Amino acid sequence: MQRQTPTLSLFQATALGREPTPHSRPEKVSTHLEPLDDLLEGGLSLGSAMLVAGRPKVGATSFLLGMGLASLKRQERVAILSRRLSEAQLRGRLLLLESRINGHRVRAGFISDEDRQALEAARGQIPWSFLSLISEPQLGVVQNHLQSYRPDLLIWDVPLGVEAGEPNRFLAMMQQAKDLIRMARAEQVALAVHFVLPKKASAPERMELPGLGALAELFSHVL
Repeated sequence: MQRQTPTLSLFQATALGREPTPHSRPEKVSTHLEPLDDLLEGGLSLGSAMLVAGRPKVGATSFLLGMGLASLKRQERVAILSRRLSEAQLRGRLLLLESRINGHRVRAGFISDEDRQALEAARGQIPWSFLSLISEPQLGVVQNHLQSYRPDLLIWDVPLGVEAGEPNRFLAMMQQAKDLIRMARAEQVALAVHFVLPKKASAPERMELPGLGALAELFSHVL
């Protein structure tokens, strides 16, 4: 095992597709979790919206990226919008998921020749031309992207209402969620929105969502 720091070059060398790739649109987008797909009768329908709420560092981001990776491997178009992770970090997380390498070890700089080979193999197995990353969270930009790129799955990993001032945060959050859901229906894209709950030792409850759970009422499904 070697300790090497320039591991990001493995991730940054991957080219991302920007132009729409011809494909057949799916009837449903799988969540990559068979029990959840069974509950959803095959997965998320195009035009539906799912809220994924969880405490920090419980695996919600990994779940969403795993869902995106599974869609990519089925050659479904995926658009990801994240403020917490850069493009290089998103590519790296997808590569780690595909290669099944321990991400903590890689981030610490410990990587073996076998790990590098697995990462290189994973990079060739992911159809990057079906992935698009949106850098601006403004809804107008997102809507234009949905109309031009026509993704099947949109992963929204940006705090809702983050642009609003503190007094209007709740109203802005609810309005942004409504606008996202409206766009998902209009453009027939499966929408998955990540919401981070306050850090606590107890299991999360629906009432912890904004408006004593009112945010959940807007979505087709809540996880």
